[in-house]
Amino acid sequence: MPRTIVDIPPALMRQLDARCRTLGISRAEGVRRAVHGFLNVKYGLDQEGFGLWSRIAGESNGSADPDPERARAAHGKTP
Repeated sequence: MPRTIVDIPPALMRQLDARCRTLGISRAEGVRRAVHGFLNVKYGLDQEGFGLWSRIAGESNGSADPDPERARAAHGKTP
């Protein structure tokens, strides 16, 4: 298993250690679980696009042109 070195502020380390004690797990296992949780949360990445991308995609709300070339031309963009 790969290893890494991470700087964690003291207050967060105390919270991590307390949570790990409560759960009866090692600090390393707590960090692995935290990384796993972080990677499984989308943080808005599943939301519709923004700016030009939301208008070009056109699939989310049906208001934009689904043809990317025509949508780019309508917004003055060229490939």
